Parts: sequence; C-alpha cells; structure tokens
Amino acid sequence: MDAVDIIIMAAAGVGLVAFVVLAVIILRQGRSIKELEERIGPPVPPAAAPSLERVRALTAASAVAAPASAAPPAEPADPARTPTAREQEKARSEAQAASAGAGAAASAGAAAGAERTAASREATPPRAPRDEPAESSGRGFLMGIAVLLAIAIIGVGGWWFFLRGDDSASTPAASGTQTTATAADTGEVPEDIPPVANKAAYTVAVLNASNITGAAANKVAPRVQADGYTLGVVDNATKQDLTASEVQYVKGRKEVAWNLAKDLGITRAVEVNSLAQGRIGTADVVVVVGKDLAR
Repeated sequence: MDAVDIIIMAAAGVGLVAFVVLAVIILRQGRSIKELEERIGPPVPPAAAPSLERVRALTAASAVAAPASAAPPAEPADPARTPTAREQEKARSEAQAASAGAGAAASAGAAAGAERTAASREATPPRAPRDEPAESSGRGFLMGIAVLLAIAIIGVGGWWFFLRGDDSASTPAASGTQTTATAADTGEVPEDIPPVANKAAYTVAVLNASNITGAAANKVAPRVQADGYTLGVVDNATKQDLTASEVQYVKGRKEVAWNLAKDLGITRAVEVNSLAQGRIGTADVVVVVGKDLAR
C-alpha cells in the first residue's frame, strides 16, 4: 500500500464520518422544530370552546336586559295634577329595575372579558427556556467523535504503510537473487543469468578502444558471429587505451549484454556511455574492445 492508497482511505473515512455527523445534526434539528410546533399549538385551542359558550350566554342575557333600560320614557304627567302615592312607587320601581339591568349588563361584559382573558391564558402554555447550551455541547461532542475517528483512520493507514511491511520484505531472498541485484548495481556481470533464446535476433556492434589496429575487426567481430549474434557496426571508440573490455547496452537489453559478456569472457556490462554514443547505429549491445581482448 502506497501513500496514495492511504490518502484515499483516509479521505473516504473522513467523508463517512462527516456524513454521519451531518445526518445526526439534521435529525436533532428536525426534532427541535417539531417540539417547538407542539409548544405553540393550533391558532384556536380547543380548550377555549367552553369559555366562548359562556361568553355567548352572558351576552344574550345582557341583550334581554338592554330593551328594558332603553324603553321610551313615560309620558310626563300632567303638571296640573299631583301624582298619587301608587304612581310614585311605580316610578321608583321602574328606575330601580333599569339601574339593575344596566349593572347586570356591565357585570356580564366584565365577566365575559375575564373569561376570555383566562381562556387565552389557559390555552397558551408558558414557553420553556431554550436549550441552546445543551444543543451546542451536543454538536461539540459529535465533532469531537468525528475528529477522533479521522485520527484513528489516518493512524491505522500510517501503521499499515510504515510498520506492517510486506511478506516479501520479511522473507529472506535467495542467494542468487541477491548476487544478481548486487552485480547489476555495480556493473558486474552476475554468475546466474537467464539465457537468451534467439541470439540472432539481437545486433551487436564492435568498437575498438585498445589502440591496437585490427583488434575489433579481426579478433572480436568473428567471435561475436560465431556465438550466434548478428554483427552490426565495426568501428573505433571515441577513446583509446581502454585496459579492460566491457559490454554496453541500450535500455531494455541488459540480459542480452550479460549473455554476450559471458560468451566473450567479459566481466563488466553497463549502459551505453560516451565511449560508444553515436557510433553503434541500431545495435542492441556493443562490445568495447580493450587491451585484454586485443592481445
């Protein structure tokens, strides 16, 4: 598992945690809104219905008493005649009845107002104090859990990448594999190399760097052909006085260079460098002849 895999896994974990936290917050908000609606209640509470009935009854009673008080005044008695005691008593009784009717109407109105006020107070429950601190602490708790989960995911990814290791790394490599890797790093030809199936499919150039005339064309080129390779350019290298011969290869032809070096008795194989650049044509590998092969 590389760093990209860890980043992807951590991002997926953080995204999942964020989704869960968001869902919990939405549910909590929906529950709070529902509780608030239940507290407010409907526009006309059913509990106010009996009070309205009583208000209607009192209003009807005051309406019955009102005509008596609003009756047209009696025709004035003849000033030339003195009212009798019975007439005076009757007038006092009518005045008292009118005054009592007005008082009853006023009392009914006051009672209706009191009933209406009490009903509205009973229908509207007191508002409960808001629980903002509790909700804020709940959100903080959820965010803390999310952060802890993200840290745990990243920590597990780091352990997986840095401490777990691969089974292949913990298994000791074979001695031949270690020898091949070491030889490839230093340019030395390893002892155990995979053979080339068709040597003729690869072109070999031969360059003389020994400062001995004919060393490439007369000594090394024939051996290359005899070993089954296709002979390419035969020329001089850019530098002379090379003591030990070497095989150079283009990228992707290292194993071919190892096989050619083994066939010619050469112990060094490296990528094409300044000794052969620009002089090998389309060859896959090149033998740079030193004084050891020229003799």
